[in-house]
Amino acid sequence: MEVTRRYEVGVVLGCLLAGGAWLLDQPLLLVGAAGIGASLLVQQYRFTRDALATADALTVTQSMSQRRVATDEDTSVAVCATLSEPSPLAVSVESRPPVPATGRDPENQSFTLAAGERDGTTTFSLRWPVAGKFECEPPTVTFTDSAGLFSSTVPMGDVASVTVAPRRPRALHVGMGGESMSTALGEHKTADRGVGLDPAEIRQYMPGDTVRQIDWKATARMNTPHVREFDAETDLSTALVVDHRSSMTTGVGGETKLDYLRHVALAYADNARANTEPLSLYTVGDAGVTTTRQSDASARHYTAIKTRLHDLVSTAAETATEADSAMKGLSRARAHTPREAREMATRLRSEGSAFGRTLLPYVVESKRYVQRIEGDPLYKTVRSYLGGVRGSVVTVILTDDTHRMEVREAVRAARRHSEHVLVFLAPTVLFERGGVGTVESAYEGYVDFEEFRRDLTQIDGVTALEVAPADRIEAILAETRRAKEPAAGGR
Repeated sequence: MEVTRRYEVGVVLGCLLAGGAWLLDQPLLLVGAAGIGASLLVQQYRFTRDALATADALTVTQSMSQRRVATDEDTSVAVCATLSEPSPLAVSVESRPPVPATGRDPENQSFTLAAGERDGTTTFSLRWPVAGKFECEPPTVTFTDSAGLFSSTVPMGDVASVTVAPRRPRALHVGMGGESMSTALGEHKTADRGVGLDPAEIRQYMPGDTVRQIDWKATARMNTPHVREFDAETDLSTALVVDHRSSMTTGVGGETKLDYLRHVALAYADNARANTEPLSLYTVGDAGVTTTRQSDASARHYTAIKTRLHDLVSTAAETATEADSAMKGLSRARAHTPREAREMATRLRSEGSAFGRTLLPYVVESKRYVQRIEGDPLYKTVRSYLGGVRGSVVTVILTDDTHRMEVREAVRAARRHSEHVLVFLAPTVLFERGGVGTVESAYEGYVDFEEFRRDLTQIDGVTALEVAPADRIEAILAETRRAKEPAAGGR
């Protein structure tokens, strides 16, 4: 219970009358002070009694028109208050939407039941610009007496929750060289070694066994139904490594590189949950790792990972050195690893030519290359966190083709600690704003990316796939085929 300004004025007036009675020796003033004090006490008692009775008689409900929406969509929130019997108090009800929500009509987020009224309702709209799971806390109810001396505010009603999902890419393509993959998104094939199931024994069929367990060869041989049991060879887990650096902002709103790769990551999270498969998550920003969730298979863990994936936004690079700027153009080119640089240096030394002596200093700078790779956030995350993962791990790396040398070394580092590595790459040429430009330049950029993707796939135990808008890649390939048709027909 809280007192109002009017109550404080009454207390001050009573104190002045009591002080005046003592200073002026006027008992009559003391009677006035006592009357004011008694009146305030009676009003306080009545307010407390009425507030408790009103709270018991009041029912507040809060509901949303939709439990799941996409970003930048609106939902209607309805708040209703009903009294089982009239109250002498005024009842004000105010909704409490979460901070990320933006109100379309904030004046409708509260209403008041005057003394004697028994029900009231209001409806307002909220827009959700940020993905995630949000809750509208129970509305606050404020009781106020008719004299305006006291008020009491308590939360009452239901919690209304909503899940805001990022807008799904309109046409998702996942595949190789323009061809879509055949397996369902989120599934991974068992490697030739490591994970899988080992046959344990063959036993007679028992009620409760599924048809899939029946060994038909053994059944035909023994003339009675038999089933084959299996033991798990190893525990398979999935490690998601999601890149959300500043380069992932390329693309139009709602269809950036990060939006497309997020959809793939969520598919793996759903698949892991469906199969009760341990799942871990590592997210990488410009300054380093931003999320580390160790492998687990609990329902709460899956929910936390999906929430984090929904909340991911691209980070901005905090600092950019001159060396970083100079190397941006080189990152798209074919980069030499330290081993290749050493082999080339050996050949140049053996030749002994003037050209070789001139080129040699540029080739032997592998130390600078190593320092750059070791400072890359994606490489550091893979090397630091995947090295301690136990059991058989399938690592899923989701990134783009901006930092090609770093991605290649990160994939190799992941392969050393994983049964298999899946790399999902967002080609920059298919996300750049303002269209793909001329067909020739777009196709050349895509061919350059395809060479990089194939280079990754050639690493043992690595599968690299492209993730892009299906209509963009289809347009490039279709226009290229049409451009070649006249040339072919004129031969």
